[in-house]
Amino acid sequence: MAITKNTVRKARRGAGSVALSLTTVAGSLLGFFAVSAGTAQAVPTSCSWTFEDGGSYWTWAQVKCLGGSGYYRAWVKCPSTGGYVYKYGPTVSPGHASKADCGSAFGVDYGKNVYTYPPGV
Repeated sequence: MAITKNTVRKARRGAGSVALSLTTVAGSLLGFFAVSAGTAQAVPTSCSWTFEDGGSYWTWAQVKCLGGSGYYRAWVKCPSTGGYVYKYGPTVSPGHASKADCGSAFGVDYGKNVYTYPPGV
């Protein structure tokens, strides 16, 4: 059987399509892994608390961490009709303060939530 120009073109076009598909898939996977693999977040460290009234009776609590690369936010447990309600401060990165406020009620507990991913993710 004689090979004609049309047969050679079809073979080249088929090989080119396969190579292009493989290149596209490989590039997509590399892009996916590059976006998926981020730097590890370190838990916030060197955290200090501030209270409205020096810590004896308070209506708000504020936390500020200086180290690490994760995110955190303050929370307070506040008396409410029929029990308690938790109020939360903004989620922030080290170097910034997060303040949670009970309003006019005295807080009964406080703490911080720690996140190792950016806010909103």
